[in-house]
Amino acid sequence: MEMFRGLISFVLVLGVVVAVHEFGHLLAAKFFNVYCAEYAIGMGPLLFQVKGKETKYSLRLLPVGGYVAMAGESEQESSLFPDDLDPKRTITGINPWKRIVVQLAGIFMNLVLGVIVFTLVFFMSGSPFETSSKVVNIMENSPAESSGFEVGDIVTTMTVDSRVIEVNEFSDMALEEEDVSKERQYTVLRDGVEKEITVTPEWNEENNQYLVGVSFGAKSINIFESIVVGLRYTVSASLLIFSVLKDLFAGIGLENLSGPVGIYTATSQVAAQGLVSLVFFTGILSVNVGILQLLPLPALDGGRVVFSLWEAITGRPVNKKLETTLILVSFLLLFALIIFVTYKDILNLF
Repeated sequence: MEMFRGLISFVLVLGVVVAVHEFGHLLAAKFFNVYCAEYAIGMGPLLFQVKGKETKYSLRLLPVGGYVAMAGESEQESSLFPDDLDPKRTITGINPWKRIVVQLAGIFMNLVLGVIVFTLVFFMSGSPFETSSKVVNIMENSPAESSGFEVGDIVTTMTVDSRVIEVNEFSDMALEEEDVSKERQYTVLRDGVEKEITVTPEWNEENNQYLVGVSFGAKSINIFESIVVGLRYTVSASLLIFSVLKDLFAGIGLENLSGPVGIYTATSQVAAQGLVSLVFFTGILSVNVGILQLLPLPALDGGRVVFSLWEAITGRPVNKKLETTLILVSFLLLFALIIFVTYKDILNLF
């Protein structure tokens, strides 16, 4: 049952991320009147298809990718398009700056999905950047437990050496080093009633610090604050990916790289934690996919953007034979990397 749930979660999460990415390309291409023969989620044999005015919307067997078949993108797919199609309706026939918009649209949509997911999750569960004064956990055999703290208590004031501190969030309870071991009095709200609790912190060898023994939950935020925090978190996640990529190119952290098996394992673990965790993971994966697609490798969107920039600046396209060769070589390198990390992921399972 666990394996089945993990597999379904993996297919759904990957499907959503890919669908959103390719939908970005589709919307931008149609906006510039590029003929799109097919919008497909998955690869391989066809499972289901709906025919639109020009575009076929397909679901395919293998949940490992997707594509938008645009006129002019591949000579091998020329049979999908009308013989008398206006060259201006091909991806190569539009202005290179418009083409860049089409090529970046998938990445943009992945980041938008990340912002939407993070906004909803943080609206429901609170800000990841701020901690409230509401107790969500109490350590066993801690000063907090013996003094009478209960989960759900909301700290409103803290008194140390007769100094009363108004508390609205966790950061308000920060103390100078000389005060961290001192007895303190807390005023808490419990079911709307004020309670006074006196606690003396104890030294904790494991954490190497004085502890009261309570954990506080994330600070609740409204929908507008959630949007700002969602944007902020998307930027933070993106910068983290860039940092990881920089280390990878320096040969650092290769052991932490994951392929499809690793993503499946992570998805299964997250799915076991509940729907909110799975939705949050979808946002993280979407941002990851978007940023990785920015890499200037010919097989990725970032590489296609480089080709279009060359044409926009020089006024002439990249030699088609050279472009095809570079795309093939980079695709083979990416495929080899996927095989390597998949092999590593399988070894880590046993």
